Amino acid sequence: MVAFVCLVASVFIAITFSGCSTGTARTGAGAGNYSYSNGDMKSVENATMDKVWNAVEKTVKEMGFVVESQSHDALVSVIEARGAGDKKITIKLSFLTEKTTEVKIRVGFFGSEEFSYQILKTIREKLS
Repeated sequence: MVAFVCLVASVFIAITFSGCSTGTARTGAGAGNYSYSNGDMKSVENATMDKVWNAVEKTVKEMGFVVESQSHDALVSVIEARGAGDKKITIKLSFLTEKTTEVKIRVGFFGSEEFSYQILKTIREKLS
């Protein structure tokens, strides 16, 4: 009986404290890892903030998103747009070093790993 209670408690703890997180190494232009957790896709790109910003602007245009707002400075840049099905898309860039920039993508309220990855993949293509 004690073993059963311990097993149930272990499963409960594992489910309660585990996050929905995946990370996969990709190769190609802008090759690098990304992570997807709680609806947000994050990656670190080996490019300056300005270069990544330009790639994001081209991606938004190419994918046909409607820009609702945008802000761009040396440390943080954000584009909020609408895509197919009126889904809200937020792409946030954060300065890490002179040659690295964090990219954070969220699609809709709950997020979409597939669609977020398509956006990231297009941004990486524009960086090459």
